[in-house]
Amino acid sequence: ITLIPPFAKPDHQAREVIEYFEAFSSPVQIFEVEIKGFGAFGTRTFFAQPENQPLLYELYAAISDYFEDFFVGEKRSQYSFNPHMTIANRDINEEDLNEVAKEFSKKNYHAILKFKSISLFKFDGKKWQVMSKVPLLDQ
Repeated sequence: ITLIPPFAKPDHQAREVIEYFEAFSSPVQIFEVEIKGFGAFGTRTFFAQPENQPLLYELYAAISDYFEDFFVGEKRSQYSFNPHMTIANRDINEEDLNEVAKEFSKKNYHAILKFKSISLFKFDGKKWQVMSKVPLLDQ
């Protein structure tokens, strides 16, 4: 579930980003999120839809406040937190996305996911790679 939208930093700053991320101390304990159904943003992003989970919003508030200091002086787009688990994003054409959305709307998807950590990803041009993880508080 995306907490901070993707951002660009030069490769020579990768270590700085990782170290800053790893210094984050989560105020939130391990928690579960229920996933029910699917949705789409426009014609290019298809996702699994998490149910409302207050701890997810608490975690979002903590990490976004923390990273605000990291981005001081940088122009950033406004981001409204809309929890989702991306399945396809710009790697599927509009016609196919419509077909996929129609097909998945017939499915009754349900899952419960346990969140034990948050991850920092880097896009390598083909897929997202985990660069680092920070654990949530152990119960």
